[in-house]
Amino acid sequence: MPLKKIHAVVITLALSLAFLCFFFGDVIIHPNSYFFNPGGDGLKNYFTSFYYLTYDHGTHFSGMNYPFGEHITFTDGQPSLMMLLNFIDNHFFSIHQYAVGIMNELMLFSLVICAVVILFILRFYGVKNFYSCLFAVGIAFMSPQLDRLLGHYALSYSFVFPLLWYWFLKLQQEKKRWLWTSLIILCGAFFGMIHLYLLMIATMFFLVYTLLKILFSKKEKKNFVQFVFNLSVT
Repeated sequence: MPLKKIHAVVITLALSLAFLCFFFGDVIIHPNSYFFNPGGDGLKNYFTSFYYLTYDHGTHFSGMNYPFGEHITFTDGQPSLMMLLNFIDNHFFSIHQYAVGIMNELMLFSLVICAVVILFILRFYGVKNFYSCLFAVGIAFMSPQLDRLLGHYALSYSFVFPLLWYWFLKLQQEKKRWLWTSLIILCGAFFGMIHLYLLMIATMFFLVYTLLKILFSKKEKKNFVQFVFNLSVT
């Protein structure tokens, strides 16, 4: 009996969570008690996030370059995410003391989101649900971005690139273009403010994808307006 789409999502979630608990169980249970890297860039990036949430607001970071301070972007402090958490900390409830735990949980559970998004991409290309489940989990947990857990935390959100890719595929279907365009722009802007490399990599992918599509697709060669639209979104 073939798997239904909802069953495939549930199985992918279950497998991803099982892998996550097997490899990172202690960190998930006690996220605020672990440093993935207790030195170098890793320690510095934990420090910048904790310090910013505790003492600063806006774009100013006072924990470096005394007495002038620094712009949070140049501290690798994940500006858009930290500003959002800072808003919650200042207006709703105190979370600055859990900065390390929040970062650890977000980085780890991004793998689960990544697996589900890759499942959708594989299904888009016609891969059967059973194989999509297995390969989605395998691809997510073999992501080279796992290495970023050792220090470059802003680059460790492994679901960002597949998510933008999936929305870009949906955009090509010419249905609800306004929705997919808006999601791509908002997601690209938010994560681009976490780290510009994420935006740069995604932009290069979209550009190459669009150029190859117009080069090898007769339909796209005839539909230059579509190409210009794709390129403008990029």
